[in-house]
Amino acid sequence: MSEERQNVEAEEQWQREQEMERSLRELMQGLVIPDEKLAEDIVLLESHYGHDIYPTLLYYLCHLRYSPEDAKRHWDNILKLHQKMSSNLDMEVDIRVPLVSYFIHDEKSFDQPTLIEIVFFEKMQESVYRDELTTLYNYRYLKEHLAQEMQRAKRYGSMVSLMMLDIDDFKMYNDRHGHEAGNHVLVKFADLIKANIRGVDTAVRYGGEEFLLILPTTGKIGVVTVYERLQKILRKARIKHADQQPLGAITASAGVATFPADADNATELLQHTDNAMYVAKKSGKDRIYIYGDNRRSHQRIDVQLEGSYALGDPAQRHSLRTINISEGGVLVVIEEQVPDGAIMDILLTLPDARQAIPFPGRVIRNESIDDGNYLVGLRVVEIPTQDRLQLQNFIGKNLLEE
Repeated sequence: MSEERQNVEAEEQWQREQEMERSLRELMQGLVIPDEKLAEDIVLLESHYGHDIYPTLLYYLCHLRYSPEDAKRHWDNILKLHQKMSSNLDMEVDIRVPLVSYFIHDEKSFDQPTLIEIVFFEKMQESVYRDELTTLYNYRYLKEHLAQEMQRAKRYGSMVSLMMLDIDDFKMYNDRHGHEAGNHVLVKFADLIKANIRGVDTAVRYGGEEFLLILPTTGKIGVVTVYERLQKILRKARIKHADQQPLGAITASAGVATFPADADNATELLQHTDNAMYVAKKSGKDRIYIYGDNRRSHQRIDVQLEGSYALGDPAQRHSLRTINISEGGVLVVIEEQVPDGAIMDILLTLPDARQAIPFPGRVIRNESIDDGNYLVGLRVVEIPTQDRLQLQNFIGKNLLEE
Protein backbone atom coordinates (compact mmCIF):
# COMPACT_ATOMS: atom_id res chain seq x y z
CA MET A 1 0.00 0.00 0.00
CA SER A 2 1.35 3.45 -0.92
CA GLU A 3 2.22 5.94 1.81
CA GLU A 4 -0.36 8.38 0.40
CA ARG A 5 -3.11 5.76 0.68
CA GLN A 6 -1.98 4.85 4.20
CA ASN A 7 -2.20 8.49 5.24
CA VAL A 8 -5.68 8.84 3.72
CA GLU A 9 -6.90 5.77 5.60
CA ALA A 10 -5.27 6.93 8.84
CA GLU A 11 -6.93 10.35 8.54
CA GLU A 12 -10.27 8.66 7.94
CA GLN A 13 -9.70 6.66 11.14
CA TRP A 14 -8.89 9.88 13.03
CA GLN A 15 -12.12 11.48 11.80
CA ARG A 16 -14.06 8.32 12.66
CA GLU A 17 -12.78 8.43 16.23
CA GLN A 18 -13.71 12.09 16.57
CA GLU A 19 -17.21 11.30 15.29
CA MET A 20 -17.45 8.48 17.82
CA GLU A 21 -16.39 10.79 20.64
CA ARG A 22 -19.00 13.38 19.62
CA SER A 23 -21.73 10.71 19.61
CA LEU A 24 -20.75 9.52 23.08
CA ARG A 25 -20.49 13.06 24.43
CA GLU A 26 -24.05 13.77 23.28
CA LEU A 27 -25.20 10.51 24.86
CA MET A 28 -23.50 11.26 28.17
CA GLN A 29 -25.05 14.73 28.31
CA GLY A 30 -28.48 13.08 28.01
CA LEU A 31 -28.25 10.70 30.96
CA VAL A 32 -31.77 11.65 32.04
CA ILE A 33 -32.93 8.87 29.69
CA PRO A 34 -33.67 5.45 31.26
CA ASP A 35 -30.58 3.34 31.79
CA GLU A 36 -31.86 0.48 29.66
CA LYS A 37 -32.04 2.95 26.76
CA LEU A 38 -28.46 3.95 27.44
CA ALA A 39 -27.31 0.32 27.25
CA GLU A 40 -29.19 -0.12 23.97
CA ASP A 41 -27.60 2.99 22.49
CA ILE A 42 -24.14 1.79 23.54
CA VAL A 43 -24.78 -1.52 21.74
CA LEU A 44 -25.77 0.42 18.61
CA LEU A 45 -22.61 2.49 18.80
CA GLU A 46 -20.55 -0.67 19.28
CA SER A 47 -22.05 -2.14 16.09
CA HIS A 48 -20.74 0.91 14.23
CA TYR A 49 -17.43 1.61 15.96
CA GLY A 50 -16.48 -1.70 17.57
CA HIS A 51 -14.86 -2.08 20.99
CA ASP A 52 -13.10 1.28 20.58
CA ILE A 53 -16.29 2.82 21.97
CA TYR A 54 -15.70 1.48 25.50
CA PRO A 55 -12.50 3.33 26.54
CA THR A 56 -14.17 6.64 25.64
CA LEU A 57 -17.40 5.62 27.39
CA LEU A 58 -15.64 4.86 30.69
CA TYR A 59 -13.54 8.00 30.40
CA TYR A 60 -16.69 10.11 30.16
CA LEU A 61 -18.40 8.25 32.99
CA CYS A 62 -15.56 8.03 35.51
CA HIS A 63 -12.45 9.64 33.98
CA LEU A 64 -10.50 6.36 33.92
CA ARG A 65 -8.58 5.10 30.90
CA TYR A 66 -8.44 1.45 29.78
CA SER A 67 -7.62 -0.55 26.66
CA PRO A 68 -10.62 -1.46 24.47
CA GLU A 69 -10.58 -5.05 25.76
CA ASP A 70 -10.38 -4.08 29.45
CA ALA A 71 -12.96 -1.33 29.03
CA LYS A 72 -15.42 -3.76 27.40
CA ARG A 73 -14.90 -6.25 30.25
CA HIS A 74 -15.50 -3.56 32.88
CA TRP A 75 -18.64 -2.33 31.12
CA ASP A 76 -20.09 -5.86 30.91
CA ASN A 77 -19.42 -6.34 34.64
CA ILE A 78 -21.08 -3.00 35.43
CA LEU A 79 -24.19 -3.99 33.45
CA LYS A 80 -24.37 -7.33 35.33
CA LEU A 81 -24.09 -5.49 38.65
CA HIS A 82 -26.71 -3.01 37.50
CA GLN A 83 -29.12 -5.84 36.66
CA LYS A 84 -28.49 -7.48 40.04
CA MET A 85 -29.03 -4.24 41.99
CA SER A 86 -32.22 -3.40 40.09
CA SER A 87 -33.56 -6.91 40.71
CA ASN A 88 -32.73 -6.90 44.44
CA LEU A 89 -34.26 -3.48 45.01
CA ASP A 90 -37.17 -4.10 42.61
CA MET A 91 -36.59 -0.72 41.00
CA GLU A 92 -34.56 0.80 38.21
CA VAL A 93 -31.12 1.81 39.52
CA ASP A 94 -29.18 4.64 37.90
CA ILE A 95 -26.25 3.14 35.96
CA ARG A 96 -23.83 5.36 37.86
CA VAL A 97 -24.64 3.60 41.15
CA PRO A 98 -23.27 0.17 40.11
CA LEU A 99 -20.47 1.92 38.23
CA VAL A 100 -19.21 3.67 41.37
CA SER A 101 -19.72 0.52 43.46
CA TYR A 102 -17.85 -1.59 40.94
CA PHE A 103 -14.80 0.66 40.78
CA ILE A 104 -14.71 1.18 44.55
CA HIS A 105 -15.23 -2.38 45.76
CA ASP A 106 -14.39 -4.71 42.85
CA GLU A 107 -11.62 -2.88 41.03
CA LYS A 108 -10.56 -0.51 43.84
CA SER A 109 -9.91 2.20 41.25
CA PHE A 110 -11.49 5.03 43.29
CA ASP A 111 -10.13 6.33 46.57
CA GLN A 112 -12.36 9.37 47.00
CA PRO A 113 -15.08 9.33 44.29
CA THR A 114 -16.78 12.63 43.47
CA LEU A 115 -20.20 12.97 41.87
CA ILE A 116 -20.30 15.73 39.24
CA GLU A 117 -22.67 16.71 36.46
CA ILE A 118 -21.21 15.73 33.07
CA VAL A 119 -21.90 19.15 31.51
CA PHE A 120 -20.25 20.92 34.42
CA PHE A 121 -17.37 18.45 34.27
CA GLU A 122 -16.76 19.21 30.58
CA LYS A 123 -16.84 22.95 31.25
CA MET A 124 -14.35 22.47 34.06
CA GLN A 125 -12.14 20.37 31.76
CA GLU A 126 -12.26 23.10 29.13
CA SER A 127 -11.16 25.72 31.65
CA VAL A 128 -8.30 23.49 32.82
CA TYR A 129 -7.10 22.67 29.30
CA ARG A 130 -7.61 26.03 27.55
CA ASP A 131 -5.33 29.05 27.45
CA GLU A 132 -7.34 31.97 28.78
CA LEU A 133 -5.96 34.59 26.37
CA THR A 134 -5.96 32.75 23.03
CA THR A 135 -8.53 29.97 23.82
CA LEU A 136 -6.08 27.46 22.29
CA TYR A 137 -5.24 24.31 24.22
CA ASN A 138 -2.49 24.67 26.81
CA TYR A 139 0.58 22.71 27.87
CA ARG A 140 -1.41 20.59 30.34
CA TYR A 141 -3.61 19.35 27.49
CA LEU A 142 -0.59 18.80 25.26
CA LYS A 143 1.04 16.35 27.67
CA GLU A 144 -2.00 14.07 27.61
CA HIS A 145 -3.13 14.55 24.02
CA LEU A 146 0.24 14.14 22.30
CA ALA A 147 0.79 10.71 23.82
CA GLN A 148 -2.66 9.64 22.60
CA GLU A 149 -1.98 10.88 19.06
CA MET A 150 1.32 9.01 18.95
CA GLN A 151 -0.43 5.84 20.10
CA ARG A 152 -2.99 6.28 17.33
CA ALA A 153 -0.25 6.82 14.74
CA LYS A 154 1.45 3.63 15.90
CA ARG A 155 -1.84 1.71 15.83
CA TYR A 156 -2.66 2.81 12.29
CA GLY A 157 0.90 2.58 10.95
CA SER A 158 0.86 6.30 10.21
CA MET A 159 2.78 9.34 11.42
CA VAL A 160 2.21 12.48 13.46
CA SER A 161 4.27 15.65 13.12
CA LEU A 162 4.88 18.52 15.51
CA MET A 163 5.50 22.07 14.39
CA MET A 164 6.66 24.61 16.96
CA LEU A 165 6.14 28.25 16.00
CA ASP A 166 7.81 31.17 17.75
CA ILE A 167 6.87 34.78 16.92
CA ASP A 168 10.06 36.55 15.86
CA ASP A 169 11.29 39.52 17.94
CA PHE A 170 8.15 39.45 20.07
CA LYS A 171 9.90 40.86 23.15
CA MET A 172 10.97 43.87 21.10
CA TYR A 173 7.37 44.44 19.99
CA ASN A 174 6.11 44.05 23.57
CA ASP A 175 8.70 46.44 24.99
CA ARG A 176 8.00 49.10 22.35
CA HIS A 177 4.22 48.99 22.21
CA GLY A 178 3.11 47.53 25.54
CA HIS A 179 1.62 44.27 26.79
CA GLU A 180 -1.88 45.04 25.53
CA ALA A 181 -0.59 45.40 21.97
CA GLY A 182 1.49 42.27 22.47
CA ASN A 183 -1.58 40.34 23.63
CA HIS A 184 -3.41 41.49 20.51
CA VAL A 185 -0.63 39.96 18.39
CA LEU A 186 -0.87 36.67 20.29
CA VAL A 187 -4.65 36.49 19.86
CA LYS A 188 -4.40 37.42 16.17
CA PHE A 189 -1.74 34.77 15.60
CA ALA A 190 -3.82 32.13 17.41
CA ASP A 191 -6.88 33.03 15.32
CA LEU A 192 -4.88 32.69 12.09
CA ILE A 193 -3.68 29.24 13.18
CA LYS A 194 -7.19 28.06 14.08
CA ALA A 195 -8.55 29.24 10.72
CA ASN A 196 -5.87 27.41 8.70
CA ILE A 197 -5.61 23.91 10.16
CA ARG A 198 -7.75 20.80 9.72
CA GLY A 199 -10.31 19.50 12.15
CA VAL A 200 -7.99 16.62 13.15
CA ASP A 201 -5.11 19.01 13.91
CA THR A 202 -4.54 20.47 17.37
CA ALA A 203 -3.21 23.95 18.15
CA VAL A 204 -1.56 24.59 21.51
CA ARG A 205 -0.18 27.70 23.15
CA TYR A 206 3.07 26.22 24.36
CA GLY A 207 4.14 29.22 26.42
CA GLY A 208 4.65 32.95 25.92
CA GLU A 209 4.93 33.57 22.19
CA GLU A 210 5.46 29.87 21.35
CA PHE A 211 2.76 27.77 19.73
CA LEU A 212 2.66 24.09 18.84
CA LEU A 213 0.69 22.27 16.16
CA ILE A 214 0.00 18.53 16.40
CA LEU A 215 -0.57 17.32 12.84
CA PRO A 216 -1.75 13.69 12.51
CA THR A 217 -1.13 11.76 9.28
CA THR A 218 1.16 14.56 8.11
CA GLY A 219 4.76 14.13 6.99
CA LYS A 220 7.35 16.85 6.86
CA ILE A 221 6.46 18.03 3.37
CA GLY A 222 2.89 18.53 4.54
CA VAL A 223 4.09 20.49 7.56
CA VAL A 224 6.22 22.73 5.35
CA THR A 225 3.13 23.43 3.24
CA VAL A 226 1.15 24.38 6.37
CA TYR A 227 3.96 26.67 7.53
CA GLU A 228 4.35 28.39 4.18
CA ARG A 229 0.62 29.08 4.06
CA LEU A 230 0.69 30.56 7.58
CA GLN A 231 3.82 32.53 6.70
CA LYS A 232 2.12 34.25 3.76
CA ILE A 233 -1.08 34.95 5.67
CA LEU A 234 0.81 36.34 8.66
CA ARG A 235 2.84 38.72 6.52
CA LYS A 236 -0.36 40.09 4.97
CA ALA A 237 -2.26 40.36 8.27
CA ARG A 238 -3.19 43.86 9.40
CA ILE A 239 -1.43 44.21 12.72
CA LYS A 240 -0.64 47.59 14.19
CA HIS A 241 3.08 48.50 14.26
CA ALA A 242 3.99 45.33 12.35
CA ASP A 243 5.99 47.34 9.80
CA GLN A 244 8.28 48.54 12.61
CA GLN A 245 9.55 45.01 13.30
CA PRO A 246 13.11 44.11 12.14
CA LEU A 247 11.76 42.02 9.26
CA GLY A 248 9.12 44.59 8.30
CA ALA A 249 6.21 42.40 9.45
CA ILE A 250 5.10 40.05 12.21
CA THR A 251 6.82 36.77 11.35
CA ALA A 252 7.35 33.39 12.98
CA SER A 253 10.13 30.81 12.92
CA ALA A 254 9.26 27.11 13.05
CA GLY A 255 10.80 23.74 13.74
CA VAL A 256 9.36 20.36 12.84
CA ALA A 257 9.94 16.75 13.87
CA THR A 258 7.93 13.63 13.03
CA PHE A 259 6.98 10.42 14.84
CA PRO A 260 8.15 7.70 14.32
CA ALA A 261 10.99 8.87 12.06
CA ASP A 262 12.61 11.26 14.56
CA ALA A 263 11.55 9.98 17.99
CA ASP A 264 9.78 7.10 19.68
CA ASN A 265 8.29 9.00 22.65
CA ALA A 266 6.57 12.33 23.30
CA THR A 267 9.39 13.87 25.35
CA GLU A 268 11.97 13.20 22.67
CA LEU A 269 9.68 14.40 19.88
CA LEU A 270 9.04 17.69 21.69
CA GLN A 271 12.77 18.15 22.32
CA HIS A 272 13.66 17.57 18.67
CA THR A 273 10.94 19.96 17.53
CA ASP A 274 12.19 22.62 19.92
CA ASN A 275 15.79 22.11 18.75
CA ALA A 276 14.72 22.49 15.12
CA MET A 277 12.87 25.72 15.93
CA TYR A 278 16.00 27.05 17.66
CA VAL A 279 18.04 26.35 14.50
CA ALA A 280 15.44 28.25 12.44
CA LYS A 281 15.84 31.23 14.78
CA LYS A 282 19.61 31.16 14.57
CA SER A 283 19.49 30.82 10.77
CA GLY A 284 17.81 34.17 10.21
CA LYS A 285 14.19 33.82 11.44
CA ASP A 286 10.99 33.79 9.35
CA ARG A 287 11.74 30.24 8.18
CA ILE A 288 11.17 26.60 9.00
CA TYR A 289 13.84 24.06 9.91
CA ILE A 290 13.30 20.32 9.61
CA TYR A 291 14.84 18.13 12.29
CA GLY A 292 17.44 15.84 10.79
CA ASP A 293 18.76 18.26 8.17
CA ASN A 294 22.04 18.41 10.08
CA ARG A 295 22.66 14.64 10.25
CA ARG A 296 26.03 13.36 9.11
CA SER A 297 26.50 12.54 5.44
CA HIS A 298 25.91 9.00 4.15
CA GLN A 299 27.84 6.85 1.71
CA ARG A 300 26.97 7.93 -1.81
CA ILE A 301 26.90 5.81 -4.97
CA ASP A 302 27.01 6.94 -8.60
CA VAL A 303 23.94 5.55 -10.31
CA GLN A 304 21.47 6.63 -12.96
CA LEU A 305 17.87 6.04 -11.94
CA GLU A 306 14.72 7.27 -13.62
CA GLY A 307 12.13 9.10 -11.61
CA SER A 308 9.73 12.01 -11.41
CA TYR A 309 9.19 15.06 -9.23
CA ALA A 310 6.54 17.61 -8.32
CA LEU A 311 6.82 21.14 -6.96
CA GLY A 312 3.74 22.22 -5.03
CA ASP A 313 1.01 20.55 -7.09
CA PRO A 314 1.44 16.74 -6.76
CA ALA A 315 -0.49 16.23 -10.00
CA GLN A 316 2.07 18.17 -12.03
CA ARG A 317 4.97 15.73 -12.27
CA HIS A 318 8.12 15.97 -14.44
CA SER A 319 10.83 13.47 -15.28
CA LEU A 320 14.31 13.40 -13.74
CA ARG A 321 17.49 11.35 -13.80
CA THR A 322 19.79 10.75 -10.85
CA ILE A 323 23.58 11.24 -10.92
CA ASN A 324 24.27 9.84 -7.47
CA ILE A 325 22.31 8.92 -4.38
CA SER A 326 22.69 8.18 -0.66
CA GLU A 327 20.32 7.65 2.25
CA GLY A 328 20.67 11.32 3.06
CA GLY A 329 20.51 12.98 -0.35
CA VAL A 330 20.38 12.76 -4.12
CA LEU A 331 21.86 14.64 -7.09
CA VAL A 332 19.52 14.83 -10.09
CA VAL A 333 19.26 16.38 -13.54
CA ILE A 334 16.02 18.15 -14.45
CA GLU A 335 14.89 20.58 -17.15
CA GLU A 336 13.87 23.57 -15.04
CA GLN A 337 15.46 25.84 -12.48
CA VAL A 338 14.15 25.52 -8.93
CA PRO A 339 14.82 27.88 -6.00
CA ASP A 340 17.17 26.99 -3.16
CA GLY A 341 15.26 25.68 -0.17
CA ALA A 342 12.32 24.41 -2.24
CA ILE A 343 10.80 21.03 -1.37
CA MET A 344 10.71 18.55 -4.26
CA ASP A 345 8.37 15.56 -4.01
CA ILE A 346 10.47 12.89 -5.76
CA LEU A 347 9.57 9.34 -6.77
CA LEU A 348 12.47 7.07 -7.73
CA THR A 349 12.29 3.74 -9.51
CA LEU A 350 14.76 1.23 -8.08
CA PRO A 351 15.72 -1.88 -10.10
CA ASP A 352 13.41 -4.83 -9.29
CA ALA A 353 11.20 -2.64 -7.05
CA ARG A 354 7.45 -3.19 -7.34
CA GLN A 355 6.73 0.53 -7.28
CA ALA A 356 8.53 3.85 -7.16
CA ILE A 357 9.63 4.93 -3.69
CA PRO A 358 9.08 8.45 -2.31
CA PHE A 359 12.27 10.42 -1.86
CA PRO A 360 11.20 13.98 -0.91
CA GLY A 361 14.01 16.45 -0.35
CA ARG A 362 14.95 20.10 0.12
CA VAL A 363 17.02 21.81 -2.61
CA ILE A 364 20.51 22.69 -1.35
CA ARG A 365 22.29 22.97 -4.71
CA ASN A 366 21.09 24.30 -8.06
CA GLU A 367 23.28 25.03 -11.06
CA SER A 368 22.82 25.31 -14.81
CA ILE A 369 24.54 22.77 -17.06
CA ASP A 370 24.58 22.32 -20.84
CA ASP A 371 21.53 21.90 -23.10
CA GLY A 372 19.24 23.84 -20.77
CA ASN A 373 19.34 21.24 -18.00
CA TYR A 374 19.92 21.87 -14.31
CA LEU A 375 21.91 19.94 -11.73
CA VAL A 376 19.99 19.90 -8.46
CA GLY A 377 21.18 18.53 -5.14
CA LEU A 378 18.64 17.64 -2.47
CA ARG A 379 18.86 16.72 1.17
CA VAL A 380 16.31 14.07 2.14
CA VAL A 381 13.40 15.26 4.24
CA GLU A 382 11.89 11.87 5.09
CA ILE A 383 11.51 8.38 3.70
CA PRO A 384 8.94 5.87 5.02
CA THR A 385 10.58 3.04 6.95
CA GLN A 386 9.82 0.27 4.44
CA ASP A 387 11.09 2.35 1.53
CA ARG A 388 14.20 3.32 3.46
CA LEU A 389 15.01 -0.38 3.93
CA GLN A 390 14.70 -0.90 0.16
CA LEU A 391 17.02 2.02 -0.45
CA GLN A 392 19.54 0.75 2.12
CA ASN A 393 19.59 -2.68 0.48
CA PHE A 394 20.05 -1.14 -2.96
CA ILE A 395 22.91 1.12 -1.84
CA GLY A 396 24.57 -1.67 0.15
CA LYS A 397 24.44 -4.03 -2.80
CA ASN A 398 26.05 -1.45 -5.09
CA LEU A 399 28.78 -0.65 -2.55
CA LEU A 400 29.71 -4.34 -2.35
CA GLU A 401 29.96 -4.52 -6.14
CA GLU A 402 32.32 -1.55 -6.38
